[in-house]
Amino acid sequence: MNNFDGKTWVAFSDLSGLKALYEKKPEYAAKALDKFYNTIYQMQAERNDINAIVVSDCAIFWIDIKDCIDKLDNILIHLKELHKLMLPDYLLRTTIAYGNFKYQQRLEMPRIRKNMIIGGAYLDSYANNDKIDHGAVVIVKLPERTIYRDLTFVSKTMIKANYPKKGFYEYFWAVEDSRQIRAFINEREKAKEATFSKLKDLYSDNRHLRWLANKK
Repeated sequence: MNNFDGKTWVAFSDLSGLKALYEKKPEYAAKALDKFYNTIYQMQAERNDINAIVVSDCAIFWIDIKDCIDKLDNILIHLKELHKLMLPDYLLRTTIAYGNFKYQQRLEMPRIRKNMIIGGAYLDSYANNDKIDHGAVVIVKLPERTIYRDLTFVSKTMIKANYPKKGFYEYFWAVEDSRQIRAFINEREKAKEATFSKLKDLYSDNRHLRWLANKK
């Protein structure tokens, strides 16, 4: 993997509920991590424009192109596929930011591996990850003086969320068009009040949202 130093899209994905799985049965947590690692490995083998580093239950992705404001679609489609492949058993939550990012390989020695990762885009995506809903994909930092609707065709399923912070945009990867977003949000709130399992069910199969959206 090449060193990188410039502005790009960076995503931070976290495997939801791993601590609870480990407390229930450690082998369940190991199984979840195994699927997380294998899924990302298989996906990355088919890409040459997006890099990834996986550490424990988290993954960092970045587009390996400098000043790639117009490449938001690339990383959103990649993350949508990742979220879908982890279903129906596991949920992720992913935060995305645009800005400065630096990755540098360091000399390795026996019993130590070193990778330097730093930059505003990484810090923004990492720091905001635990503030969003399980299963969600949220853009927490846009390029300066940029309107998100000018960035991507998938903006049809992306809205300005302003939650948990003003200026956040949620990409509803699990729905087919914008008419289903409101119904999905309502169903998600109900699922959150029930159980984590119900939330996984909603992301896995939400075909009924078409009926709810058309009903209105």
